[in-house]
Amino acid sequence: MSKNMKNKKVLIFGLILFLCVIVAGIICTAVINSVSSKTDTISVYFLNVDLTSVDYNSNSSYKDIEDMFVSETRTIENGSKLLEENKKNEYVNVIKDEIIKMPKASNLFPIIPESVSIKSCRFIDTGRGKGKVEIDFSEEYNNLSDSRQLVCIAAIIKTFTELDFVESVHFFVNGEEITRDNGEKIGDIKNEEIEFNPSIEPYRKDSIKVKLYFSDENAMGLCEEERDIEVSEKQSVEMRIVEELINGPKNESLVKDIPEETKINDIKTENGICYVDLSKEFISQHNGGSTGELLTIYAIVNSLTELDYVKQVQFLIDGVKETSLAGHVDFSKTFERDESRINKDY
Repeated sequence: MSKNMKNKKVLIFGLILFLCVIVAGIICTAVINSVSSKTDTISVYFLNVDLTSVDYNSNSSYKDIEDMFVSETRTIENGSKLLEENKKNEYVNVIKDEIIKMPKASNLFPIIPESVSIKSCRFIDTGRGKGKVEIDFSEEYNNLSDSRQLVCIAAIIKTFTELDFVESVHFFVNGEEITRDNGEKIGDIKNEEIEFNPSIEPYRKDSIKVKLYFSDENAMGLCEEERDIEVSEKQSVEMRIVEELINGPKNESLVKDIPEETKINDIKTENGICYVDLSKEFISQHNGGSTGELLTIYAIVNSLTELDYVKQVQFLIDGVKETSLAGHVDFSKTFERDESRINKDY
C-alpha cells in the first residue's frame, strides 16, 4: 500500500472521529437542555381570586375551581444536579419553599396564609422511580375556612404532581393524618382524585348567636354585643368567639381589647375550664394599665363563660402560664365570670 493511500485513510478516519465527537456533543447538549428544562424550572400554583370574598359552594366540583389557579414558573437552582444525585427529598423541599413564597404577580394571592406553616415536607420513594410527598401543616391549618383548606390542598397537589417522579401527596396536621368526617384517613391523593375525594370538600357551617364583650370608649366597663357567627364542623365555638374578639366590635362606640397582632395557638375546654393559648403579642402589644388589663381579661372570660359548659378560663402564652399580662393582675390563675365588669345600662 502506498504512503499516500495510508495518509488518506488516516485523514478519513480522523474526519469520521471528529464528526462523531461533534454529533455526540450535540446530542449531549440536547439531553442536558432537555433535563434542565424539566428539572431546573417548575410551575407553582397560586390563586387568582381573593378567597376572603368568595363563598365556596359545597356543590362545586374540582373543575369549577380549576380556573381559580394560575401557575408561575420558578427556577430551581441546581435542580437537575439534585435529581442526578437522587436528592429528591432536598428537591421537593426547595419546591415547598417556593410554594410558601408570595406570588410575583400583584394580581395573584398566596395559597398558604401567614398563620399556617409547613412543619415538614418529605419525599417517600414507593418504587419504580415514583413516590409521594408528605406535607405536615401546623395546627393553625384547622382554623382556615373551608374554601381555603380546599384550594390549599389542591394547589399543592397540582404543583408537586407535575414532577415526573411524584404520583400523590399525603397531608398531615401537627403529625395527625387528615381524616374524613367518619374518622377514616384519606391517605394519598393524586391530582385526578381531588374532585372525588370527600376529605377536601368544604365542611358544613352552622350559624349561631353569641354574646361578646368589649370595653366602652371611656374604659368604664364591658358592653355586650350580640352577633351571629358561622362555625364549621372543624372549629370550636370557643375558637370562633376569641377570633371575633380579636376582630373587634362592630359598634363604633366600643373598643377592641385584644391587640390585633395576637394569634391563637390553641383553645380547648376540659372539665369546665377553657384553656386559651395565645401568642406573645397578646402581652407585648398590650397598651398596659391596670384597668385596661382587667377589661382585656374579662372581655375574653365573660364572652367565653356565656357558653354553659365553660365555667373558668385559664390563659397561656405560647403554651406557658405567665405571671402577669401588664404587670398588675395575677395572670397565672384561672378566671371566673365577673358580672360586675359589665355595664348593664349600655
